[in-house]
Amino acid sequence: MAGRRQRRLMAGTALAVLILPLGVIAQEAGGLRLTFGVGFRAETSSNLALENPDEGRTNQFATRLSFRLEDETRVGSLSLAASGFLRALDGPDGTETGFETPDLRFGLHQEGARSAL
Repeated sequence: MAGRRQRRLMAGTALAVLILPLGVIAQEAGGLRLTFGVGFRAETSSNLALENPDEGRTNQFATRLSFRLEDETRVGSLSLAASGFLRALDGPDGTETGFETPDLRFGLHQEGARSAL
């Protein structure tokens, strides 16, 4: 009885080892992906510019916004990404706001039988 169970267990294990990788290979990598990102930072400091006399307290707020769109197939990929910071500076001279360090990226990769772009 024990020998029969061991043979069945070994046969089932061997079958699983052979079949499981086929399922992984059958799934195509890639597809369309859309990603959004948001990050926030807040700082407060006293006498930020090291002035004499003390210039007072300064508060800085920064929100990083990002967006990425990717499409991937077996023969190529296409990506578009954009990001930047929304900043607010509240100090003794007043409040300043703006959109800073914008970044826009485009990527394309295509492969053929005898070429790549």
